[in-house]
Amino acid sequence: MIETYAARRHLTRIHNDLRSQGLNPIEALDELALRLSEVATHDGLPGIEDSPADLISLVYQEILAPGARNGLGQYLTPLPVADMMAHVVSVLTEPQDVLDPFCGVGILLDRIAATSRTARLWGIEISEPVARMATSLSDVGGNPISLELRDTFSGLADGSLPTVDVVVSNPPFGATVSQSKLDDLDIPSSLHSLGKLPAELLGLEVCIQCLKPGGLLAIVLPQSILTNRRWSRYRSDALARLRMHAVVSLPEETFGPFRGVANACVVFGTRLDTTPLQVFPMYISESVGYSATGRQADASDLEQIAKRVVLGEDAERYVSVSELGDAQIDSQHSLGSDGPKLGDIADVFVGKNPPRSQYVAEGPWLLKVGDLAGAVVPWRVRQNNRVSDAWFNKQHRVHLQRGDVCLTAAGHRPKYIGLKVDLIDELPVEGAAPSGEVMVVRLHPGTTVEPEHLLFYLRSKAGYRSVQELVRGSTGHLYAQDLADMRIPSLQDLYSPLAVEAFRQAISHFREYRKFESKAERMLSESSEVT
Repeated sequence: MIETYAARRHLTRIHNDLRSQGLNPIEALDELALRLSEVATHDGLPGIEDSPADLISLVYQEILAPGARNGLGQYLTPLPVADMMAHVVSVLTEPQDVLDPFCGVGILLDRIAATSRTARLWGIEISEPVARMATSLSDVGGNPISLELRDTFSGLADGSLPTVDVVVSNPPFGATVSQSKLDDLDIPSSLHSLGKLPAELLGLEVCIQCLKPGGLLAIVLPQSILTNRRWSRYRSDALARLRMHAVVSLPEETFGPFRGVANACVVFGTRLDTTPLQVFPMYISESVGYSATGRQADASDLEQIAKRVVLGEDAERYVSVSELGDAQIDSQHSLGSDGPKLGDIADVFVGKNPPRSQYVAEGPWLLKVGDLAGAVVPWRVRQNNRVSDAWFNKQHRVHLQRGDVCLTAAGHRPKYIGLKVDLIDELPVEGAAPSGEVMVVRLHPGTTVEPEHLLFYLRSKAGYRSVQELVRGSTGHLYAQDLADMRIPSLQDLYSPLAVEAFRQAISHFREYRKFESKAERMLSESSEVT
C-alpha cells in the first residue's frame, strides 16, 4: 500500500521545483506527467509501484494548485468510487471492450483493468497534458490503453465514436454547450430544446450512443439527473434506452476538493432498444473515506454498497420514473403507498428579499436563514432583519402565521438545505415575512397532521435525507414545487400526542427563559450605564 504522506512530500518537492523553473501550473502538470513512471519505479517510495492510481490521485488532488485543476475542468473520480464502479461492472458482465469517452487521467479504466485483465481499454481525452497523465498511469500500471487525443463531442457530430460493450465515465460537470454547437449532433429533440445544454446531459447521451445493445453503462452524474424538472423529457428519452440496475447516491464531500460539483451519484444501466416504466433501487453512501477538505474520515462504505448492488439487496430508496420522465424518490417499492404528497396537505412557498432601501431599524421582521435556530425562532434583532411597513404590506401573501414550518431553502453548500427547521409558534406584534432563502410549509386547515408532526419529521434523519434528494445546483437550492411533490409518511402514526405535548411544554419553558434572559440583559445594561 502506498505511503501517502511520504509520496505527497516527494511529489510536492518535484512540483515546486518545476514551478521554480518558471513553469505555470499546467506546464508543470505536463512535465510531471512525463516523470511519473520514473518516480514510481526508481525513487524508492514504498508501495508506489503497486498503486499507480493512488499516485495519480496524489498528484492531481494534493499537489496541483486548485487553479490548475479548475482551469482544466477536471474532476478526478475518487478511488473509492472508481473501485466501487469497477467491482459492480466486473460482476454484472464480463467486460471485453471498455470505453471511457471522457478519459481524464484514466482512473476508471485503470480500476476496470485491475478487476478484469482481459478487457481491452479505450479512452478519449481532449487535453494533451491530461492525456499524458493517462499514458503515464497506463505505463506504470501495465494496463495498455488505446488513447485518442480529440474532442468527444466532435466525434459525436461526425459519427466516428466507437461502440463497445461497456462504457464507464465521469463526464464534464457544470459547463454548458451552446445551441450553435448542437446543430450537427445526432441527439434527441429533448436535448435540442434545452437551449444551452448542460455538458453532463450531453455526456450521458454520448455514453448511451457508444453502447452496443445489451452493453453496460456505469457513469458518474449529478444527482439532479433524477430530480431536475426541466430535464424530464430527456430523462424519459434516456431511460427508454436503459434498463436501470441501480443508482448509488454519493455523500456531498465526494467532490469536495472541486468547485461546481454538487450532490453526485453513480448510475448503472444496460442498453436496450425499448425499456418499460421502471422502479429501481437507490443506495445511499454515508462516507467516501474523507471529509470535504480531503482529510481522512470514517472508512468508506462504497465497497459494501457495491456488494449490495450486485446482490440486489434492499435499498434505502427506490426511484420511479413515469412515461413523461417525472421521477419520484421514495423509501418503499410500492411508491406512494406510505403517505401523501406534501403539497396535498399543505401550501409550500418561499419569501422575497427586499431592496436595500427597505431595511429599517424598527418595523416588521424578515425571517432570514440566520434567524432559524433549529430549535425555536428567538426573534432577536440582527443586521437587516427589519423591513419597512410599506414593503411588508405588499407581501401579504407570504406573511407568516402561527403553525408555519420554516426551513432553509438556499445555501452555499447543499448540505445546509433543510438542516435547520423551525416552527412558528409565536409572532412579533409587528408581523413577519420569510426571506427568499426560507421555505415555508403551511398545513391546510382540517388536515389530521399537526405542525409539530411535520416539524419532527423534517428534523429527523429520514426527513433531512428526503429534502436533500431534492436539492439542485452546486451551491444548493430547494424549490417549492419539488418539496410539494415530496411524499411523507403517516406522521400522526409516527409521533404520539404525548410527544407533541412534551414539545409544546418545551417551547413554553423556552419562552419563559427568554423573558428572564431579556430582563437580565436590560438590568446589566442599566447597571453598566450607571457605573
